Amino acid sequence: MGGDTFFLTSGRLRAPGFAFAERPLKSLLGGLSLTNTVAVHLRDDGSVVLVDTGFSEAIFADPGKTLGVAQSRVLGVTRGDHAIARQLESLGISRARVTTIVATHLHRDHVSGAIDFPNAELVCSARELESFRAKKSAAYEPRDLERDGRLRPVSLTGSPSYGFPSSLDLLGDGSVVLLDAPGHTRGSIAVAHLPLHSRL
Repeated sequence: MGGDTFFLTSGRLRAPGFAFAERPLKSLLGGLSLTNTVAVHLRDDGSVVLVDTGFSEAIFADPGKTLGVAQSRVLGVTRGDHAIARQLESLGISRARVTTIVATHLHRDHVSGAIDFPNAELVCSARELESFRAKKSAAYEPRDLERDGRLRPVSLTGSPSYGFPSSLDLLGDGSVVLLDAPGHTRGSIAVAHLPLHSRL
């Protein structure tokens, strides 16, 4: 299957300086301003695949209430129509069309918006799901993901691809290839999109 792919940005957040610094105590006021970029893959059958979702509508509606006042201030999350579900609807793409969300990893700022897509299955690596269930990071928020049973772990057991040690052709047509890319988290993945016309 072919289809078009484009990108949306889900708001801005601030990564505190101590998260990256060699001397955390000297970097409390520093930090990086980041955006969450979400890939949107429109399939020929009308369904939509997202790579990550960014924060949820509820978080953007009231960051202090959903994240807590302290965390929302530290992260610099502001109110607004930044949720991917809202942005897609403004482009005429119903949230009901999203059937698959690929989580590069399960941190809240990347996948809490999954709750806004009622027809979507959330796919992550099996290794990432293990870390998530063990709550190996404060950035994991279990209640956002597992309450409705739509979380599906996959094992990346395919051959090396794009320089990564293993892969998985998620949809079986080469359009969404998951790549084993541990680093940011133990089970994080990268995603390659190989358009139909460029395949041999």
